[in-house]
Amino acid sequence: MSAVEDERGAFVKGCMAFGESASMRLAADIADGEASTARLAGELRTKTRELHESRRRLAGLRLVATSEAARFEQDYDELIKLPGVARVEVSRATVHVTTDPIDIVSGAHTFRIGTFTIDLDLDLHDEIRIRNLANTSQRDGWDHPHIQAGLPCLGNLRTGCEILLGDLQVVPLVSLLLQFLGTYDAVSAYAPISLWQEIPS
Repeated sequence: MSAVEDERGAFVKGCMAFGESASMRLAADIADGEASTARLAGELRTKTRELHESRRRLAGLRLVATSEAARFEQDYDELIKLPGVARVEVSRATVHVTTDPIDIVSGAHTFRIGTFTIDLDLDLHDEIRIRNLANTSQRDGWDHPHIQAGLPCLGNLRTGCEILLGDLQVVPLVSLLLQFLGTYDAVSAYAPISLWQEIPS
């Protein structure tokens, strides 16, 4: 075999090796592309199903909202008639209930605690805030013997209040909170009731 034939053979082999290498890379790219396509197709099916389910739930919620509007109108009428409620206002998804002046009888004494606003966040934040607007306490930060800086210590009432708030049962919730505001328990109180103004008998 001549030198030319040897070089020709080496040249052909080198070119074939490049082609084989390129073929292997392309085959790997195709395999990766097919795997990615299969994965994306699966994700697309999942997203399509989720989208369908979300549309179905949205349609259901809109039907519920339409039927619930009448109930909420009745709830408002009942809310403003509750004993102890002076005013009801709404800002965005928060209901603000202003109370009449709250007095608490403890033993033989009666204490004027103040006028409160009960803030109920209905936007799934599950927040209940109660602030004293006309506080008679001798110390700052105590809105009520059982409320500090707007945060009520509801004790065993907490679960019931959260359930009522989550179910948008505003009327019974406000009624329960009004009872809470008119109650004093020396054992669980943040501060003694003697810090508030006593009303002469």
